[in-house]
Amino acid sequence: MKTKTCLVLSLCLGAAAALPAQILFSDSLATDASNWIVNPANQGGGALTFASSRLNYLVGTPDLTVNDTGFRALSVFAGPSTSSWSAQVDIHLASLSLSTNQFANLNIMVAKIGAEMANNATFALDRYNAGAGLVQDIDTFVTVAGSKSHLPQVLNATTDATLMISFDHLTSTLTFSYDSNGPVGGPSFLTAHTADISGWGMTGSDNFALMLVGGSGNDIGFNPAIGSGDGYFQNFAVTAVPEPSTYAMLTGLGALGLAMLRRRFCREI
Repeated sequence: MKTKTCLVLSLCLGAAAALPAQILFSDSLATDASNWIVNPANQGGGALTFASSRLNYLVGTPDLTVNDTGFRALSVFAGPSTSSWSAQVDIHLASLSLSTNQFANLNIMVAKIGAEMANNATFALDRYNAGAGLVQDIDTFVTVAGSKSHLPQVLNATTDATLMISFDHLTSTLTFSYDSNGPVGGPSFLTAHTADISGWGMTGSDNFALMLVGGSGNDIGFNPAIGSGDGYFQNFAVTAVPEPSTYAMLTGLGALGLAMLRRRFCREI
């Protein structure tokens, strides 16, 4: 009996500590352009194009009047507002040779469907030159009811990273996390920021648009060219985040097993 109780206890506590992630949607971004539509329309000379087993950000002819931007919106899955989840993607962005005032970034973006411009959040691997040389960082922007906030940047010189945005439906918060060496060595995420998005007014019938965005430009014109292999996305995935009640149930079973073990032990001494 003691052996069986110990086994149940170990299984419950182990399960509570390491629940497997439930994958809601995944796409290697190798070939399937049908999952991702161009929405909104690309701006300037920017475009996100499927080639060489990845989703590439390319700027063949930089625009001299507006920033170059390429958009892809996931058309076959939307993030639910009634449960918690995480969306992540692997990103490569070369160090690049940028002139003063030039910038380039690759972003994962979430937005309230139907109010994408007024309520959205972007998490980016970013490069810019403000006149003192190249700065490499991770940037976070959150827009609530049309008011845009730029959260403090995280300086990081990585060229490959995994970026993740997580939604907690119980607290209406987004958490922005990053793994600075991307898929190398397995996941090891650090939290950059959390943001309250209760101002988005998400209801049970609302969902989140999930988007990938490439951007580049120059505050005074003369946008940089972005060539093949300079910037791209791979391995997009959305996973469910187990609810606290699930952990509570497993922990409760573990506590019950522990109580049984203690009672059995007391009888034997």
